[in-house]
Amino acid sequence: MISIIIINFNTPDLVKQAVSSVYQFIGDIQFEIIVIDNASSKGSIEKALINFPDVTLVKTKENIGFGRANNLGFEYAKGDYIFLLNSDAYLIDSTTVPLMITYLNQHDKVGIVGPNFIKADGSQNYAYGSLLEKRKIWSDIGFNKLSKEEWSHYATFKVCDVESPQEVGYLAAAGIITKKSVVDELGLFDPHIFLYYEDMELGWRYAQHDYGSVLLPSATIVHLGGGSGGSISKKLQEKIAASKKYYIKKRFGAFHFYRLQVASFFLLSLKRLKRRIS
Repeated sequence: MISIIIINFNTPDLVKQAVSSVYQFIGDIQFEIIVIDNASSKGSIEKALINFPDVTLVKTKENIGFGRANNLGFEYAKGDYIFLLNSDAYLIDSTTVPLMITYLNQHDKVGIVGPNFIKADGSQNYAYGSLLEKRKIWSDIGFNKLSKEEWSHYATFKVCDVESPQEVGYLAAAGIITKKSVVDELGLFDPHIFLYYEDMELGWRYAQHDYGSVLLPSATIVHLGGGSGGSISKKLQEKIAASKKYYIKKRFGAFHFYRLQVASFFLLSLKRLKRRIS
């Protein structure tokens, strides 16, 4: 059985679309759907799911973030496979899920598989990325900027650009499948990350235990992009920045993190000085 976890935050109509696509395209695979309502304040998730009585609905008292909400959904999961599907994503064929499960079954050391994501108009959406490396971090703050040739190697957001299964740094978590046994062993998302970078941290952490993340270009899921999170407020921007800092500190250590902090402060001070002089 496959357990499908969908997080709702003020997007009941999108959840309905995602759930409907599962019923339409899942085929003969035994499945369950778990919807976590992340303390939504708009729309009615109950109304959206009225025609799907078998869906398990769990409501939180506060917005606990994307990662923790998925972790909560996992606590209710009974399947051998865990399918994390964004509310703003949906299936469009009956071959994608079986293909992803089959690949997992055939490769013991693959921890996560992900599809080629497209938008509603058929154009590509980002599907994977390289792990954030020190070289790119220093470039991002203004030191030794990446060349155009280097950029494609270090880019952390990429559309599917391969023609055969490819192990990658991490997979965009809008429609990924993993094994319950792997999650039991290593956990799902890091609960300290509220939003963004949780999928990158997951790919990095699984790789530390020799479980790869593989992009499957022949599997396709529509991901509208942006529909799940709504508009990005200043408070949310701060949470995203905090997620990035947490990831850097966790992966590279406190010493490297504070070096970056000092370097960022130095560059900012230098820019302010130049503005005063000019």
